[in-house]
Amino acid sequence: GVDMCMRLDYLLDGPDAFLLSAWVVQEQQEALPPASLLFLYGPQGNRSLTTAVNFTVSSRFKVVVQYERGYGPHYTAGVMGVQVVQGACGRELDNLTATSCTFSHDFCGWSNTHSDHRNWLLTEKGILAEVRSGTASGKLSRNKNKHVLNTVASTTASTTASTTASTIVQEQQWADLISPLVTQTDLISRPEFTSTEYQPGGGADGGADRSATGDNTGGGACLSLRYNLLSANAELRVVLRPVAAAGVEGYRRRGVQGHLEEEEEEEEEEQVLWTQGRVGSPGVMDAMVNLLPDTLPSQYQLILRAVGVGAGGASGGVEVREVSLNTGTCTGGPSCNFNTGFCSWRVSYTGGTVWYIRPHQDSGEEGSHAAVLVEGSPGDTTCLISETIPATLNRKALTFRYIVKGTSRCLSVGQRQQRTATTTTTTTSTTTTTTTIWEQCRGKGLHWLSECVTLPPSQHPYQVVLTAGTAEASTEVWVDDVELQEGGCNDTLLENDSFSSFDKPSPSLDSPPQWWCEPLGSLCGMTQPKSGHRDWVYVDTPPP
Repeated sequence: GVDMCMRLDYLLDGPDAFLLSAWVVQEQQEALPPASLLFLYGPQGNRSLTTAVNFTVSSRFKVVVQYERGYGPHYTAGVMGVQVVQGACGRELDNLTATSCTFSHDFCGWSNTHSDHRNWLLTEKGILAEVRSGTASGKLSRNKNKHVLNTVASTTASTTASTTASTIVQEQQWADLISPLVTQTDLISRPEFTSTEYQPGGGADGGADRSATGDNTGGGACLSLRYNLLSANAELRVVLRPVAAAGVEGYRRRGVQGHLEEEEEEEEEEQVLWTQGRVGSPGVMDAMVNLLPDTLPSQYQLILRAVGVGAGGASGGVEVREVSLNTGTCTGGPSCNFNTGFCSWRVSYTGGTVWYIRPHQDSGEEGSHAAVLVEGSPGDTTCLISETIPATLNRKALTFRYIVKGTSRCLSVGQRQQRTATTTTTTTSTTTTTTTIWEQCRGKGLHWLSECVTLPPSQHPYQVVLTAGTAEASTEVWVDDVELQEGGCNDTLLENDSFSSFDKPSPSLDSPPQWWCEPLGSLCGMTQPKSGHRDWVYVDTPPP
């Protein structure tokens, strides 16, 4: 066959813009169905966009460009220019099929789909999705049929007549933007996939250097993104969708701008890699998401999914400014000041309780900190999970600042280890255990308190877990300036012969609380359990 390249400039604007497609019909195969080249689902914003596709022909052919209108009259669809030339699309068009994208002029290789409710639009600030909150009948799934909620009906009967009343239920909306197909070969060979340092937004600092490092042939990848949650009624998710090899043939042409025709057969289960939402961002945030080699399929697509959250049908918006996919592992270290996001920490939560970034208020400080939003039921928890820390024979000191308000709230520090054991010659089992090392419960006042927690040596790689649970809505937990250092917390305290052995500070926070303490902005390792009727509260008083 002969390699060909088609470049297309197009516009899909208006709420009812639906589908622009292209097909190739070969002279020797006119009796066969035409081969699909691309599918462009609108709307995509009031801007002219460009796409490109590689295809192969074996005889004379013609290209058919077709528009399929939506249900309403409010749309604008246009084709401003078409180029069909012999040979594969050149390197100058690589960005049109790329996963890494700044969304400044086009969607690169990302595409909208028709299996959701709303579309991502290209704007001057990147891409934008507006979704409505509502009630969903289950978890969001990728199915050709959208979630359709049955109207709730109630019937009352009397001796003379019966009346049926219906209640309209607002449907939860979401918008998907799908990446091109990514394979292991892509990660190693494609120019866009590099292992060089990536600093979102020209080096925005979240408290630690961001880089994609590691073995490029190990199969893992690092996804970095810059985003902005415009309201509390929206959530942004990064989803991984495995793609079966058998489903690619005749389904995606090589070099297509990620526009995939929907298939009828059941697809493999999606995996949510990262989630953030339910609270508006104080500005543009940075995030790093690891695609671990042991769970990464041979080929897959990534999905940016904006979801409406909450009730009442309120509208929420999500912006994405930049996406970058690199080989290796995301690593920024466990240290973070939370000014532009969670650094390499991952948010995990149950129910409606979630960590979010909150700007400093009424404290005279600049920047932001991590805080907990309570919308769940008693028993719900939310965790901040660090990146994996290598096994070590040495202790490490975790320092941070915190505020705990309210009588039924706790903040804990845990060490989560994963142990892999070989059960047979062909199978292995993985056991995950989390050990709570430090826990502070009940209100401790309105002041920032400093704490140091010693993490014991570990023969296995581990993660640090900061956990907060739900309680009454008036309670709050804040965390800031997390750092991980070598050595125990009190290893550097000087010996003082004027104290007896009973008065000397404990060698570490693994030991009982210190006898010798001047609590200037710290409780010196002392903690309060959940039980009890009153709170020990830190009060900042002048010296006598």
